[in-house]
Amino acid sequence: MTMRTHRLGSLAAEGLMVLLGVLGAFVLEGLRDDRELAREVRQDLGSIEDELRRNRVGVAVEIGTLGRVVAGGEALIHQMESARDGSVLVVPDTLLFLGTYWHPTYNASLGAVEALLASGRLSEIADPNLRLGLAGLNEVVADALEEEEFARAVSVESLGPVLDDLVGLPLFEDILSDFFGGTGEGASPQARAAELPIPSSGTVEIVTTRKVRNLVVRRVAWQRAAIGEFRRLDRHLGDLLGLLENELR
Repeated sequence: MTMRTHRLGSLAAEGLMVLLGVLGAFVLEGLRDDRELAREVRQDLGSIEDELRRNRVGVAVEIGTLGRVVAGGEALIHQMESARDGSVLVVPDTLLFLGTYWHPTYNASLGAVEALLASGRLSEIADPNLRLGLAGLNEVVADALEEEEFARAVSVESLGPVLDDLVGLPLFEDILSDFFGGTGEGASPQARAAELPIPSSGTVEIVTTRKVRNLVVRRVAWQRAAIGEFRRLDRHLGDLLGLLENELR
């Protein structure tokens, strides 16, 4: 009876050792998986940090570009308001280009953020504010782009067709070719265009009408709203970068 009890005890001890070994293997495997997941999330956040910094530079350029276009539109409105309806107004071709034709559009780069959201690893980020901010970034970008698109629609769908009957728009072909077609090194064409002088061929005559003036006013209003939304986007990007810096420490 004693030998049998001893044998059963030995078997139980061996079984316990096997069980502990199996459990230990599971624990080690889990720890390896956790470390691998943490490494992947950290890589994701590093890529997102680089992406957000690039986007913030692009947003600053877009705000400057929109400000330039708005200033041109307001100057054109001022000149139109001082002229009688139906009268011929002589303005610099560059002013007409700024006030009626140039409609900046921003292309956001959100591939790294979208990849994180698609991977399901967003929940692994410790800071809930960072999780919420990254999840809502697309919406903030969409708000800015929406205002910009409304301004573009006024230009393309309403203002352009009216101006076709009032002024010779082919004069803008030289501006478009010289201004946006350059191959300078360094900054992107959009960044260069935000500050470079616009090439001019002189003045152009335009018939002043209330309809044109009102459309330019509407265009400028949407562009001013877009500037506000892009400033909001810039603040959002800045907040996210601050949260990311803390997460990556």
